[in-house]
Amino acid sequence: MTAHCAIDAFPPNFVLVPSSNRVCESQIRHMDVNTGRHVGAAAHESCEDHSADSTCRKSQHDRERSRRNQAMYRARKREEWGALENDFAETKGALASARAEHAQLTKSAVLLEASVDLRSTLLEMLQAAQQSGAGWERPHAAPFEEPGLSFGQMVCLEAACQVARQQDSPTLSQGDMEVFRRRPMLEVGREFRANVESMVEILAKHGAGVRLPHAAEEAVEGILGRQRRLLWQIATYRRGQVHSIMESAAAESKPIDRDADAVWQDIARQVRLSPAQRVELDKYRDALRSTIHSAQAERAHVLKCMEEMGCGTPGASCLANRQMLAWRATTQDLSASLSAERNAYVEHCPAMFGRIMDTRQRAIVIIASHPLLPDLPLLMDHLLGMEELS
Repeated sequence: MTAHCAIDAFPPNFVLVPSSNRVCESQIRHMDVNTGRHVGAAAHESCEDHSADSTCRKSQHDRERSRRNQAMYRARKREEWGALENDFAETKGALASARAEHAQLTKSAVLLEASVDLRSTLLEMLQAAQQSGAGWERPHAAPFEEPGLSFGQMVCLEAACQVARQQDSPTLSQGDMEVFRRRPMLEVGREFRANVESMVEILAKHGAGVRLPHAAEEAVEGILGRQRRLLWQIATYRRGQVHSIMESAAAESKPIDRDADAVWQDIARQVRLSPAQRVELDKYRDALRSTIHSAQAERAHVLKCMEEMGCGTPGASCLANRQMLAWRATTQDLSASLSAERNAYVEHCPAMFGRIMDTRQRAIVIIASHPLLPDLPLLMDHLLGMEELS
C-alpha cells in the first residue's frame, strides 16, 4: 500500500499527529478534529497507572522491610539490654558481698589492732608491777598520772578534792568557773603561797608546842580549808596545771627537791606523831596493805589466765573472736583490780591526813612540802619508821 493509500485508510475526520521524528505505534496519537481528544490516550493513562502501582508496591515493600528490620533491631537490643541487666544484677550482688566482707574484715582488723595494743599495754603494766615489788609507787597507777607529779602526790590531790567535796561542799556558778579558768596560774600560785605563809606565821607565833590554842587552830583550819578548796578547783577546772603552780612557786621560793626520800624523812621528823597516833596509823596502813596485796594477787591470776589463752606470750595474736572476747573479759577483771587499789589509796591516805593528824601536824606537812604536794603514801612509811612497805 502506498503512503497515499495508507492515509486514505484513516477516517476523513482524523489527522495524524507525529510525536517525534522516530515514532512507534504506542506513540502515535490520533486527534479527533471534532472533539480534540487524542485517540490512544487510554493506553497512555494505563501506562501511567501501571507505573504508579509499581511505585506504590515498591514503597510498601520498603516499609515492610523497614518494619522487619526495626523489629529485628529492637529484639536484638532487648536481648542486649537483658544481658546487661543480668550482668548488672550479678555485679551488684558481687559488690554487696564484697562490701559486706570488707566491713567484716575492717571490723575484725580494728578489733584485732585494739586487742594487740591492749595486750602490749597490759603486759607492760603487769610486768612493771611485778618488777616493782611491793613499793608504794607503781607504774600501773595510771589514774593518778599527771605531768611532774608522783603517784603519791596525785593521791594527795585526789584526797584533798575528796575532803573538799565531803566537808566544804564547794559549789561554783558557771560565772565563777569561767573566772577561775581565766585566772593566771601565777596568781593561783601566789594564793597557794599566801596560804602557806599564813600558816607559817601562826605556827611561828605559838612556837613548837604540840597543841595550838583554839583560836590559832581555827585559823589554821580555815587556811587548810581554803587550800583544799583551791586544790579542788584546780583539779576540776584546771587539771594538768598543778605542776606549773609548783614550778612557779619554786621559782620564787625554794627549788624543788626531787630526792623524795630525803624530803619525806625530814617532814616525818617535823610532824612528830604521838604513840597513839602511830598505833592508829599502823592500823590504817595494815588495812591498805591487805587491800593492795589482794589486788596484786588478783592481777597475777589475770596474767596467768591470759598466758593460758595465748594472749600473754610474745608474738601471740588473737585472731578468733571467741578468744578476743575471753581476753576482754579478763581485762575487765584487771580494770576492777586496779580500781580497787586506786580506791584503797584514796580511802586510807586521807584518813591519815584528816583523822589521825591534828591541825598543827597537817599544817607542818603542807608547809614543809611546799612547793610540792605531799606524797602521802611515802610519808606514811616514814612516819612509821619504814623505808618501804614489806
